[in-house]
Amino acid sequence: MLKVFLRNAYYKRPILVLSHDSVCIHFDRTFYVFKAEVEKLLEKWASFSQALSIIELTPVTANKIILTEFYVKNPWEDFLSEYNSVEALPFTGNEARKFSERELSEIREKLLHSSGALFKLECLSSVNRKHFALKQNLFIPLEKSLEFL
Repeated sequence: MLKVFLRNAYYKRPILVLSHDSVCIHFDRTFYVFKAEVEKLLEKWASFSQALSIIELTPVTANKIILTEFYVKNPWEDFLSEYNSVEALPFTGNEARKFSERELSEIREKLLHSSGALFKLECLSSVNRKHFALKQNLFIPLEKSLEFL
């Protein structure tokens, strides 16, 4: 994480976001994307824990977040094998609108064949000896060619 944030955290770059309900490429400043995605995950975790507490009619323990960091190459080989078409990965974020479709396609290809940091976030909840986890993966490329001012 230090390498990502000490190395131009305010530069814009495409970040691959993989969660249980969506796969996309978020294109904005690294710090803001990381912050926004973690906030979304925490919001989902709170909603899930509240719903689980109402359904089970008992308090839910939701007090553990695990962050695991890896250095990987070609993240799509492991994580996108179930996704039908990597060419169809949608771009989100403010910066994506500044590029043409051809440029976005080139950026997508560079991202999917780059090296970088993979952050695995797991929010754990438990109720009545049952354990649940909400997971989200963020792949941040560490290649200069994918950094923009």
